[in-house]
Amino acid sequence: MAHMVTTAMTRLAAIFFLAGISRMALAGSGWNIAVPDAAYRNDSVLCSLEKEMVPVARTILYGATDSIRLEACRNFSQMLGYAIEQKGSFSYRFDSLVSISRLFAPDSSFRIFTWNLPSDNGTFLYYGFIQRHDPEGTVFLLSDRSDSLDDLEHRITGNLQWPGAHYYQVILNESAGKKYYTLLGWDGHTRSTTRKLIEILTFGTDGRPVFGAAVFPDYGKGKQTRVIFEHSSHATMSLKYDLQRYKIQTNKNPYRPRYRYRTAHMIVFDHLEPMDPSVAGQFSYYIPVGNVFDAFVFEDGSWRFQADVDARNPEIQSGQGADKPVEHDLFPPAEKK
Repeated sequence: MAHMVTTAMTRLAAIFFLAGISRMALAGSGWNIAVPDAAYRNDSVLCSLEKEMVPVARTILYGATDSIRLEACRNFSQMLGYAIEQKGSFSYRFDSLVSISRLFAPDSSFRIFTWNLPSDNGTFLYYGFIQRHDPEGTVFLLSDRSDSLDDLEHRITGNLQWPGAHYYQVILNESAGKKYYTLLGWDGHTRSTTRKLIEILTFGTDGRPVFGAAVFPDYGKGKQTRVIFEHSSHATMSLKYDLQRYKIQTNKNPYRPRYRYRTAHMIVFDHLEPMDPSVAGQFSYYIPVGNVFDAFVFEDGSWRFQADVDARNPEIQSGQGADKPVEHDLFPPAEKK
């Protein structure tokens, strides 16, 4: 395996030489690269790079030892970093890299790559890049610092103090002229617990990524900047963005309440509870409660919590959209049909 990774890197160096890559200009925690336009009249260079990355990506997950997987991960990170710095790479899909997440923002302003490195002790490390769709082709490295960050649910961090995760969906909302990108992610965490999380990504006035925002005013302890659901690793939790409905009380009478139903896109998730009250707070014993779902609905710049939503998709129930494929934002929005 180690020989295969070294060989791939040797071939990669040859590809970059033939492409005419001569220098890299560092810019803060992101970087830009200058290359001749003639080298990118088609996708042949990116295709060659992708082919070299496929076996390395596989080694990250299935290498025989921690050291082999770590070496593969470092090499893959370097290879992908070079690839996405190439002119015209933003619309290149990297379809063959099936073990990594490749999510386009709904407005095509960026895409985010994330992947995980499993360890023999049952924990995971996370790696990633944000590729901006700007004239400079800015790329930001994501550095997982979750092990050294306390109180993650109340922190706001940058890309170099990233609370790592493997993201599988990105949602765009806008309020008062500010764009909020909500990321749904998975974290293998430990042998006994798994996490799902709702992460908020924004960009500062300097264009740099910011992770976390206090947009969950009525959930948990308040002023949370992200939501983390931790549960037994033997259970499966659902966390998805979907068109569902929830009820709203229309009067203030607690004894004879009246309700109306509203249909909206929302983040819907399983309600988690401990297997027994005696193990409350021990997340290795938390499991989803059957047929009980909660949700977040975006209103006026905040994700408002809604308990006990009716998680029977009204579109599917009425026969509309029953054959619609699940969207995972793997392609530029302009290419979706």
